[in-house]
Amino acid sequence: MTRHYLDHASTSPLRPIARAALAQALELPAADPGRLHEEGLTTRQALELARTSVAELVGARASEVVFTSSATEAIVSAVWGSLTTIPGTVIATAVEHSAVRASADRVGKLRTVGVDGHGLVDPQAVADAIDDEQRSGRSVSLVCCQLANHEVGTIQPVVEVMERAKARGVRTLVDAAQAVGRIPVDMRALDADFLAVSGHKLGGPAGSGALVVRRGIRIAPLLVGGEQERPDEPGSRTCRPPSPSARRQPSSSRPSPTKRPKPSG
Repeated sequence: MTRHYLDHASTSPLRPIARAALAQALELPAADPGRLHEEGLTTRQALELARTSVAELVGARASEVVFTSSATEAIVSAVWGSLTTIPGTVIATAVEHSAVRASADRVGKLRTVGVDGHGLVDPQAVADAIDDEQRSGRSVSLVCCQLANHEVGTIQPVVEVMERAKARGVRTLVDAAQAVGRIPVDMRALDADFLAVSGHKLGGPAGSGALVVRRGIRIAPLLVGGEQERPDEPGSRTCRPPSPSARRQPSSSRPSPTKRPKPSG
């Protein structure tokens, strides 16, 4: 009997083109990309090429892409960092990834907004939750809304949710792990402050992800130490090449975002 793997919402098998890119990246010198010697600069060039490719995939600037080990790490970094920077309440839909709920509960207060029978959230319900918290004198640290659901495939009205949060001065996180590679994703059009993505959801290697942080936004780092990646995410990125699937993804399989503003800087 021939078996066909369909559980791509959990993880996708490594694509041949990603496997080839990974093998090529592992041939790079074992060097710190922050160093100025030839080996370091060679590694840095490959790292920044990957960063630029991920940025192009989600309509962001390369300087906004922070590599992580997974979308879970990206989500926790955004939630924990936001709560540490602006203590208060995290407002999230009832169908968010457990990383949102667990990290918010650990260091702050979580308020969930219900969804309908299709898993769809009402943007006005999110706005009402923000208003209620602010009227009670509580700060709202972050609003979290996934772009696509991993179980029923619901695509959330993220733009409308972001608009209402921004109108109330609240930062926003979009979990796009299930959307990237399947539907067009444009961080500028979404108007999000944070965007979480995963490599293994679209045929890249496990252990690769990214948190896209809007230019000008600063949060406390989840981990402290070296600042090779940026102050928000310590540690070197050398032998673990991030998401070769994004770097080498064939153009025919990439989404074609509509009317994406060209990133500058």
